Amino acid sequence: MPEARSSAATRSHRAPAGEGDRLRVELLDATEVELAEKGYAGVSLRQIARNCGVSPTAVYLHFDSKEALVIGVCNRRFAELGDRVRSTISAHDDIVEQVMAVGEEYLRFVFDNPKLYAAYFGAIPLETILEHLPADQLAGFDVLAELAQLLEAGMDAGEIRRDDPAVLATTLWGAVHGAATVLHFSRPLLTASLDEHVAGVRRLLRAGITPHP
Repeated sequence: MPEARSSAATRSHRAPAGEGDRLRVELLDATEVELAEKGYAGVSLRQIARNCGVSPTAVYLHFDSKEALVIGVCNRRFAELGDRVRSTISAHDDIVEQVMAVGEEYLRFVFDNPKLYAAYFGAIPLETILEHLPADQLAGFDVLAELAQLLEAGMDAGEIRRDDPAVLATTLWGAVHGAATVLHFSRPLLTASLDEHVAGVRRLLRAGITPHP
C-alpha cells in the first residue's frame, strides 16, 4: 500500500523562477515552529519538508543540514534584534540612556521569545555556526559591534568611563545575557515583574558605565 501523503501536493525540488526565496522563508518559518514546539533535538529536516509540502531534496537546495536551518532561524531573529536595538537608540539623544535602552531591548527580546531561547543561545557550538555562516554575517555580533561603537562615542563625549570599547561592550553583553538567563529559567518563581527587573538591570548598567567622581 503506498505511503499516505499530506493534503498539499509535494512540490518539485526545482522551484519555478521566483519561488526559491519564498520557499526559503517558508522553510525557516516551519523550522521556527518546530523549534518552539520540540526544541532543537526534536527538529527533523524531513518533517519540515513535509510541513512545507516539498521533498527533502528541495530543502537541501537551500540548507545543507538541520544545523544550517536552525542557524538561519537564529540569524534572522538576531537581525530582528538589531533592528529593535537601532530603533530604540534613535529614540534617545543621551548616550548613557541609549546604552541602557540596548540592554533593556535585549532582555525584552529574550522574554518575547521564551520557547526559542535555548535554540538561540547555545544549542549549536560557535565552531559549527561558523562552518555555515561567516563571522561577518552573524547578526548578533553586528549588535555587539554597534554597542562598542556607541560606547566609544560616549567615552569621547566624557559620558561613559574610559575603557576598551570592545571589552566593555562584551562585559555589558555578558551581564545582560546573564540576567536574561536567570530571569528566563526562574520565571515561574519570580515575585517581581519583568519591568521591575528591567529597572534593576538599568540601574546596574548606569552605575557600571558612567564615570566615577
